[in-house]
Amino acid sequence: MSKQAGFEGTFLVGASELDIVRDVSMTINGNLIDVTARDSGGWRERIGGIKEFTYTVNVIYKKGSPAYQTLRTALLNGTKVVDVIFKYKGGEGFKADVFVDSIDQGQPFEDADTVDITIMGTSVPVFNSSIS
Repeated sequence: MSKQAGFEGTFLVGASELDIVRDVSMTINGNLIDVTARDSGGWRERIGGIKEFTYTVNVIYKKGSPAYQTLRTALLNGTKVVDVIFKYKGGEGFKADVFVDSIDQGQPFEDADTVDITIMGTSVPVFNSSIS
């Protein structure tokens, strides 16, 4: 993959681009389980546990943004959002189903109104070199 600037990526909620994004990050965690016992020879032993991923998104508030409205409605109704896509400029990226965990909206005195959205995965994030 060639180098690219962060602003060249896209974040899609279904078919709608969340075009008001300032920053977005994806964190994938593989939790480890400690199985250390007296027979471990003085060393910690671990096995792989349950994995999870989270998107953290910072957006500029824009009334009427379809993707933002979908995320907000999903949080308020406790419903799953299908086919959220974290995509790089060349077309590769991750696609998964998610739940919105939180929305934190601010109105800073000397900056744009912003919204921080935490989104938790509810399926395996599928990586594809040509995602759509």
